[in-house]
Amino acid sequence: MKKRYLAGLVILSLCAAGSAQSLLGAHLPLGMPTHAVGGPSASMAGSGTAVIDEYLGATLNPANMAIGSRAAFSALVSYDNVKIKDNYGSSSVSGYSPKLLSLILPLGNSSNLSFAMQKQYDANLNFFTSDDTSTSTTEIKNTIELQNRGGLTSWQAGWGYRFKNRMSVGFIYEKLFFNSESRNTFESSSVYPNGTKSRDYTSETKISSFSSNGLRLGLQIPVHEKVTAGTSVQYALYAKETGSLTREYLHSDDNKLNEDPKKKFSVHLPPSVSAGLCYEPNNKWVLAFDLHSTIWDRYDNDNWLEIPDDLRTTFGIALGTSFTPATNKLSAAYWETVRYRAGVRYSQLPLKESQEYMATLGTGLPIPNEGGLIDIIFGHGIRKSSKFSGYRENVTKFELGINGGRSWFQKPATRNY
Repeated sequence: MKKRYLAGLVILSLCAAGSAQSLLGAHLPLGMPTHAVGGPSASMAGSGTAVIDEYLGATLNPANMAIGSRAAFSALVSYDNVKIKDNYGSSSVSGYSPKLLSLILPLGNSSNLSFAMQKQYDANLNFFTSDDTSTSTTEIKNTIELQNRGGLTSWQAGWGYRFKNRMSVGFIYEKLFFNSESRNTFESSSVYPNGTKSRDYTSETKISSFSSNGLRLGLQIPVHEKVTAGTSVQYALYAKETGSLTREYLHSDDNKLNEDPKKKFSVHLPPSVSAGLCYEPNNKWVLAFDLHSTIWDRYDNDNWLEIPDDLRTTFGIALGTSFTPATNKLSAAYWETVRYRAGVRYSQLPLKESQEYMATLGTGLPIPNEGGLIDIIFGHGIRKSSKFSGYRENVTKFELGINGGRSWFQKPATRNY
């Protein structure tokens, strides 16, 4: 209860500098969703469940790993700047985070293997606020500090197969790891003219972690010569007593560190599903439409970690487009081979009455000699919640994606003398 009270107090009385990915994320069980996807999808606002692109790997749809006959890798890093506003003021914070590393290896006979690391939720938070009051009779200083480090990371390995009718299927096993170290500190100190000092100090630190096994299944089905449908499902298995929780607290009256015994708990992470359509009217254009949902009603942790009473199942929609001016790359100028992309996304957040809006622009810069693609992505969006009057987060993103590919088997060059 104290943790929720302090976090709410900071959000509603923002008055000093802070450093955080999102203060709204402090109210979410796993942190803020990161939308960690490959560069082509990130530049289209996260759409692409039905898009066939080797540089998407298996991030959005495990079936996508089945395309291609060469080894391909993708990596994505993000630099976020967040301007937090409420009725009392504003503060700008920023952070850098690697999000994705994906690798596809061909096996031949239309099947491939994939390996990936995704950061799915970010729980990082570092917020500090101080209120200083000075009068002729006393000096008072009140300080509140909230710190949190961690999030949910997924390590994945999978297999995909592409049929002769161009339908693809993919299956992934994933190991999910969550860790969080949160600390709440409140300090009040006073100095009086006669030299008398008083100090009240409370600090609480919670360290929690758990692991879970998960399964992902994906399909991509050609429904028309120019239209592909795709769907993907993620389901985490019940993790019995894999979680641990310790709590340390210090109060100025005790003058010693107290620690609760380590507790074990079980976790059931929320399943999620996405579905999409991809329309390619010609070789220049790609249009993508996605729907996604995370079923937070299924989330449970034996009540050892606080679950907000107003948690809800979330829904979202994403639209994206990609345009490449040239269809014949051998005779085209370099700028004509660049992929120009844009997209918009609306996503509900797990906390009721909270949502995120995002718009993106990006370019995919080809590396000569079919060496790969460099994605440069700019995004701007808003997170807000009507639960907190006047509160808003303006988010500006700069993301860099590096993609490459190499033929797995190459025939030796033929020479004539």
